Amino acid sequence: MTSLDRARVSLWRAAECDSSMLRANYLYAARDALLAAGHPEWADLAESAAARIGGDGADMERLLFEIDCECSRREHAAG
Repeated sequence: MTSLDRARVSLWRAAECDSSMLRANYLYAARDALLAAGHPEWADLAESAAARIGGDGADMERLLFEIDCECSRREHAAG
């Protein structure tokens, strides 16, 4: 599982959480995975959402969109 995959899983788990504190923990996990994947700008967005005690759906949707686009780009580049 790649760092981007781990970030995606953490974001999906965050989106499914009822608890804002648990959602924040998943967002911090996504931040760490995004840093490991070499995307500090996305990690900043995840951290900002977590700092607001869980962020909102728009933050997670944007991050998932960016990650999915990057994964698709890598798959096409690999051939």
